[in-house]
Order: sequence, then structure tokens, then C-alpha cells
Amino acid sequence: MTDGLFVSRASGWQLILADLALILFLLAVAALSGVASNPRTSNPTDNPEPAAGPSQALYRAAPGTQSLTQWLRDQPRDPRASLTIYATYEVGSGDHALAETQALADQAVGAGYNPRMIVEPGEKTEVFASLAFDATKQLKNER
Repeated sequence: MTDGLFVSRASGWQLILADLALILFLLAVAALSGVASNPRTSNPTDNPEPAAGPSQALYRAAPGTQSLTQWLRDQPRDPRASLTIYATYEVGSGDHALAETQALADQAVGAGYNPRMIVEPGEKTEVFASLAFDATKQLKNER
């Protein structure tokens, strides 16, 4: 007789736990539905910020290093990967950073890539290239 009493008590707390889990799930769904209705997050292509993913490989030109063309040939080729050339420049050195960016872009085109270039002001002048699985590349493939 105690076994039947134990089963009825066990099913009581299990039922309450299931109800609480269902309530938690419904609250989470309700909270997320408000996020999806935000027009800024509902369509990622409207976002003016470039959607750059984490780099799988980085290239920085330095004395004694190989050219970008050779570096790209040494990297595993994946059609999902995007090449982005980033440049930051100090006040007054924007033309120099842009020229370096264009030189790297020309090398990338010669290696068979179609690079994206991002040039913006920064604390110091710096130019580098990044191979990454970017969100913009994936969005274009899904359309």
C-alpha cells in the first residue's frame, strides 16, 4: 500500500515540474518573438556594418615575408571563404593606406579571389588580409 502512495506522490512532483518547464519554455518563446519583430535584426542585409566572421587565416605584409599571392596559394581553397582586406589609418595617412589596400587587392584578384576592402580611420596605419567564413557570403549563397 505504501508503493501506491509513493507513486501518486512522485507523479505529483513530476507533473508540477513539467508544468514549470512548459511555463519557462513559453516565456522564452514570448521573449524571443519580440526580438524577431525588431526590424533591425529581422533582415541582416539591412545592417550597414560589414558582417565579418572570425578569421581562419591572417596575412600581414612585412619585410622578408611572402607576397599575398603566394600566401593565398598556400591556403586551402574553400568557396565558402571570403577574403577581406582591412586597413586602418592615422590622420593624414589615408592615401597611403588606400594605396596599400589596392595593391593587396590587385594581388588577390591575380590569385583568383574577389576581395572586399574595408578602410577606416584608426589609431595607427595598419593593413592586413583575412580569410573567413563571413555571414555576408553565406547570405548570398542562401538566396
